[in-house]
Amino acid sequence: MLKAVGRYRLQEELGRGANGVVYRAWDPERSEDVAVKVLTEVGEKKRARFETEVRTLARLRHPNLVTVLAYGEHQGHPYLVMELVRGGSLQHELEQRGGIPAARAVRIAQSLAQAVAYAHSCSVIHRDIKPDNVLITSEGEPKLTDFGMARDLDATHARLTQSRASMGTPGYWAPEQAAGKTEQIGELTDVYGLGATLYAMLTGGPPAQGRTYLEFVQRTLNDPPIPPRRLAPEVWPELEAVCLRALEKEPARRHGSATSLARALHASLHAPQGRSPAGRAPWVAAGVVGAALFVGLVCWWASEPATQDSAAAQQIPSPPSPLLAQGKQAFAAQDYEALRAIADELLAEQPSAPWGLLWRGAVRRDREDWEAARADLSAAFEQSECAPSAAIELARVHLGQGDQLAAESWARRALELRPGDTDAAWVLAHVLLRLERPDEALDVLEGPSSSAGPGQFACCMLRGEVLLRSDRPAEAEEVLRRAAALRPQEAGPERMLALLCASSGRMADAEAHFARALEVTDEEAILLNDRARVRLRGRDLQGALADAERAVALAPSSPHPLSTLGQVLLLGHETARALECFTSALALDPDHPYALMGAAEVFFERMDCEQAAAALNRVLAKDPANPQALFLRGLVASELGDRAAAVRDLEEVARLEGGTEANTFASLGTLYREAGQLREALAYYDRALAIDRRCFPAHYGRGLCLIFVPGGRAEALAELRGAAASMPPDMGGGALQHWIDYLSRLPADREPVPPRGWLELGRQRFARGEPDAAAQCFTHALELGAGGQRAEALYGLGKCRALLGHLELAEQEFTRSLWARPNADALVSRGMIRIERGDLRGALGDFNALLKTDPDDPLALMGRGTVLAKSGDVRGSLVDFTRYVQLQPEDPNGWRSLALSAFAERDPRGAIQAATQALTLGLEDPGLLELRGSAHFLEGAYQEAHEDFSRALTLEPRLHDARAKRILTAQHLGDHAQARDDARALLGEAPDDPGVMLALAESLEALGEGGEALSYYQRALARLEPGSDDHAKVQAARDRLAAALRAAEGTQ
Repeated sequence: MLKAVGRYRLQEELGRGANGVVYRAWDPERSEDVAVKVLTEVGEKKRARFETEVRTLARLRHPNLVTVLAYGEHQGHPYLVMELVRGGSLQHELEQRGGIPAARAVRIAQSLAQAVAYAHSCSVIHRDIKPDNVLITSEGEPKLTDFGMARDLDATHARLTQSRASMGTPGYWAPEQAAGKTEQIGELTDVYGLGATLYAMLTGGPPAQGRTYLEFVQRTLNDPPIPPRRLAPEVWPELEAVCLRALEKEPARRHGSATSLARALHASLHAPQGRSPAGRAPWVAAGVVGAALFVGLVCWWASEPATQDSAAAQQIPSPPSPLLAQGKQAFAAQDYEALRAIADELLAEQPSAPWGLLWRGAVRRDREDWEAARADLSAAFEQSECAPSAAIELARVHLGQGDQLAAESWARRALELRPGDTDAAWVLAHVLLRLERPDEALDVLEGPSSSAGPGQFACCMLRGEVLLRSDRPAEAEEVLRRAAALRPQEAGPERMLALLCASSGRMADAEAHFARALEVTDEEAILLNDRARVRLRGRDLQGALADAERAVALAPSSPHPLSTLGQVLLLGHETARALECFTSALALDPDHPYALMGAAEVFFERMDCEQAAAALNRVLAKDPANPQALFLRGLVASELGDRAAAVRDLEEVARLEGGTEANTFASLGTLYREAGQLREALAYYDRALAIDRRCFPAHYGRGLCLIFVPGGRAEALAELRGAAASMPPDMGGGALQHWIDYLSRLPADREPVPPRGWLELGRQRFARGEPDAAAQCFTHALELGAGGQRAEALYGLGKCRALLGHLELAEQEFTRSLWARPNADALVSRGMIRIERGDLRGALGDFNALLKTDPDDPLALMGRGTVLAKSGDVRGSLVDFTRYVQLQPEDPNGWRSLALSAFAERDPRGAIQAATQALTLGLEDPGLLELRGSAHFLEGAYQEAHEDFSRALTLEPRLHDARAKRILTAQHLGDHAQARDDARALLGEAPDDPGVMLALAESLEALGEGGEALSYYQRALARLEPGSDDHAKVQAARDRLAAALRAAEGTQ
């Protein structure tokens, strides 16, 4: 045995074939085990086939394909290094077990079909799909390997030869391979191979059997495969139909693609069937009616379907006795208060009376006194006449305690004691649902829901609900219509039928069922809430809003209609009102899933990703398989810069959806594109387009990636034009049209601008005062991954938004920049924006965070000082502004801020010094001159104050406060003419100001214009409140002047 191949130290031989050997080896660089395949026979044809495998695998990346890590040549022998799949081949498992459970076979086949669909989207067909080429990981996941037979779809195939150069493996051949029709070999050949592999998993062997080569050929071409159900009865009819269609002799009659086969397999898991695959749980399938439309609505109606008449169906035999008759009636009506009194009376007479023990146990069970209830019911069970009823109650006790297995055991014992009992059947079915065994629950309910009896209605309702959740709408509708006929005055069946019709798009029928339900129920709020959600789904926003608002009015203490109203408002872009509704719903129920989801959507729209993530984590704590919550959390994680978490969430969504949703793969592609990993991005976009050729985000993202692939410019342009053709009508196409125009105009000999080039262009255009053009450049850089400088591009975009006056958007971009990479520029800028938007608390947090790492950061000191000043902490602002001017003594704005704080702190001398320094540095600020003038006035320096007010008014004549203050300084300086002129000017702008009238009257009196002065005293007096100090002062002045004028007249 070789000891090493290249750097790989060989550990053991894993397998050997005619042409090569596969080893387990140690890779010292990766510090992990790998698989090394060495070609031992190096003939020209075998080398060519080996090189084909290398080239093919090297370009493929998919979780269900074996990944190539490296390749090379060692001592003349080519080798291939692959990930080591710990496990065995599917063929080995089939040989050991003779087949595998049908449900697991479907999941393996579905994963393989998705992998093959991806390979086809990369123009590769496998041509030799069989169990021997499928490895099963230790986690049970399949990985397709051995692409030595693969060919490009447009390659010319060699003729079929017995050496298997292109024909695959006997038994798993497609008929076109067996017949040598090489021109027909293509994607549908692989569909046949997938079907043959599925057939082998279900039955233990290939669809065509033979002892000789010729016999294999003849049977492949002529004999239909034995239907799988004949060999494996547990296979359900829908799965058999999917398998046999894949094995059609004519390629055109098979599933149209590997993607179509994957979808058909996924659908078969949820199709109506007599016997379904063991262990599957339709509750988490993406194809069920949908949480927002059905499951959540059912949850509000009742946490458990109402038993109503089920207790009455127990048919308790009892001797004729008034007390026993009353007990039976109370037990049937679930009147536990009456039942307690009857049980106590019976047990007082006879402590071991079986009926008394049964009924007291039922009362204690209703009060959740589990241990006491078990003691009573166990004693009652020992009495044969009460045993069936006691067993049912014991099942309910264990169900309440969360012990579903014990509950199942007691329910089954009740059915054994009283076969066909509808109450026992209902309880057993409910236990089975808790155990996620809905198909068994349906089997249990089938008889009771079809047979006339007192419990038939309750069993019909539960069976209808389970069928709906299991995505079997036709059967559900039949059962629910039966329930509606049994109880025409009950709203429940009509409500369920309405939801069923809505889930299949039959909105008119849904409206009719809702109308009938509303005619016969007192639970109007519940039905209005349901109808609002249905109307919301049908985009009838006005109808949904009316129903939701009415439901909230009828049930103000329920979180459900509040959550629904929030969703309606959110879709109508009333996010503030929507968040109020979600918040109110969460105050009533902190874990309400739809309120949490709605709040998360609002937070994400506002770029408050931390709160969005917290809400989504609470949803997923209760429902880890919620695809909507996982998808949104993936987008949130991407914004927060945690790409690994984003990829994990979106890949889990893809798994839950069965790999059939193109948009999920497109979103994964975008994650990698924005990180600059174009190869990985292209792989995901290819998977999306393999599912849906009109997937707009996949076309668009793929086009952007191809711009920078050597020789890919023409394909990029074609891809972007394809995106334009598939663009949703309500989506703006400005960015898309930019790229189409840009590539169309770009000369062939000129390279496209790289991501960092767009970033630099944005900076240049911002410096030139072109924020709109700069914003476009930064956006283009981000679309292309920003060359690893996402934080810088987002910061630049935020500056553009701020300059354009879009403060909310600017704050969001600065926040995104900080998520991409913590940086001081974005933190300070966000703090300043938050000051402008009035979010002083948020701004203070930003500046404190920066000052924690750098206590002398000047911008953070200036920002925090501004926040403290606005918050009323003037002393704190003085400390920050003082430190700022020490660090930045040449910045006049720092001195201005210090002057404002000093003046507010009643330090006029400090204000004068700071303002003088700012003005000396060239800051011509009329407001600052006014402030210094006010400080001079307080210091008694009236001439200096007068000069400052005059300079301020020269710069800005409309400074009313400066003019009013100059009146005072003029009066103090004896310049009454100036005071008079300023007062007249102010009265022209504020004709009803009594203070200005008083000042004018005083100046006029000083100038000897007593008559006019008296009229202004009188006008001022008319505007002052009688009895006030000002009124008394003006009245005294008026009376004094009037007396003086009269005296002067008398002298004359």
